[in-house]
Amino acid sequence: MKKKRQLPPGYGDNDDYVLQRDEGRSAPFANTSRPALSKSTWTAPPPSKKKMSAVFLSQEQTQILRLAEEGHSLFYTGSAGTGKSVLLREIIKALRKKHSKNDDAVAITASTGIAACNIGGVTIHSFAGIGLGIESAEDLAQKIRKNKKSSSRWLRTKVLIIDEVSMLDGDLFDKLSRIGSILRKKIQPFGGIQLIVTGDFFQLPPVTKGGAETKFAFEATLWKQAISRTFNLTKVFRQHDQVR
Repeated sequence: MKKKRQLPPGYGDNDDYVLQRDEGRSAPFANTSRPALSKSTWTAPPPSKKKMSAVFLSQEQTQILRLAEEGHSLFYTGSAGTGKSVLLREIIKALRKKHSKNDDAVAITASTGIAACNIGGVTIHSFAGIGLGIESAEDLAQKIRKNKKSSSRWLRTKVLIIDEVSMLDGDLFDKLSRIGSILRKKIQPFGGIQLIVTGDFFQLPPVTKGGAETKFAFEATLWKQAISRTFNLTKVFRQHDQVR
């Protein structure tokens, strides 16, 4: 029997592990035959309309998507091939539809520029308007208030998505949460913004600051207050198994 993936200590005190594994689905095969290529009878078929690929989610992915739509702040992880990126795209699509009246409601970010490009977002530093973010949360909040665009972004955001959170330092996570509380004048972590956070702490550690010791995001003081549900994806998909 395959061993369960162990998570770092202190990482899952409030975890909800969805361990049910769906049976693999085999793709249907159509029994088609070629038309006879007779010059007198055969004509080229009309151009076909491009069909959108259907995405099939596992039971565990479906549960996470449902909770995200219901407004829960959550973190999900999983090893390579468990469909983290596919699920994230579906979550983004669903939440944008839910908040369609506000174009700025769903903020899509990642800890690095490359990861942000992959999901059509921006870096978390760019979203927050904090530059390098080395100042205190209070000083950064004051700086953001002077920037109308950055300040408005914090106030209009209802959902903050952070990809590759494993590369986000725990101190910065706390600082961002404090900034959100100050700007939005709400005591809840991130000022009450819903969080959708994903990444693999086994693969990509936080970026070090000149050799200084850093801590993981899940070691942040406010992690457990900000994240109410944690999931570990277990079902491994074959290539193209989710999109048909």
